[in-house]
Amino acid sequence: MAEVRRGMHAVEASSLIGMPQLGLNGLNENWLMKEAGHRHWMAICGQAGVQSHEIIDSQGHRLYAAFIGIEWEGDPLGDVGENDQLDVRTELCRFSSKRFFSHNHFSASSGSDFTFQMVSIFVKKPVFDDNRTLASGQPDPLRAIPQTDTPEKARQLQEDWKSLKGEPVKDSDSKLVHHVCPTTEFNGARMLYFANFQLIIDQAEWNALPNADMQFASTERRRMFFYGNVNFDDILEIRFHDVDWSGDVRSHRADVVRAQDGARLAAVETRKRLIRP
Repeated sequence: MAEVRRGMHAVEASSLIGMPQLGLNGLNENWLMKEAGHRHWMAICGQAGVQSHEIIDSQGHRLYAAFIGIEWEGDPLGDVGENDQLDVRTELCRFSSKRFFSHNHFSASSGSDFTFQMVSIFVKKPVFDDNRTLASGQPDPLRAIPQTDTPEKARQLQEDWKSLKGEPVKDSDSKLVHHVCPTTEFNGARMLYFANFQLIIDQAEWNALPNADMQFASTERRRMFFYGNVNFDDILEIRFHDVDWSGDVRSHRADVVRAQDGARLAAVETRKRLIRP
């Protein structure tokens, strides 16, 4: 067993890869992102010895883990196929009163590796059906979890999150309007699920940017920073910047913007590589 990083709580799990976990080019990125988020959440609950619905603040308000920064990179997703085994080792720490960091290392029986680094906070919903009013929350049942020094990657993600938050939202000649679909894009907390921002970006990428050969594109690095959420009637604009279609590399930055008020909800950096059969 690998050594646990200082101050980190480790959990391991495995999945057998089948059609629910596969996409057009091997392992499905959206499933992989959801799995990393789930492992982060379960590690918090496991370390605290509570179930997720029991995480509340001192006034009894239900709290939800909300990611502010995610970075993942790894081997081509196409290297993972049907009936491969995918193991994940999650190492988690609490580095402030309400912030957690996880290092999630996925390793496939095919020899492929993927690493997710994730920073989360806790939020509550003062108005249950208004996701524009999300507020920070202090998770009362998690006070017993020891607090560690801030890991370097967590510090970097937070600094980049803050830096991007301060940048003005720019318009773009390459953009696409997206009407949210609550029945497929929202989660059990009735919020736009963090992993589905990736799905929305990829749908916009296919329709707003040149898609010749994109059926062979495999993500090798993605960074995502989150600043807000949406309601059922919100309309999004996905605005692409720094688009680079050089050789076999496909990279861009994108802002997910609420069309009604121009607020940035997410900033996403993507790098893909064409892996032709």
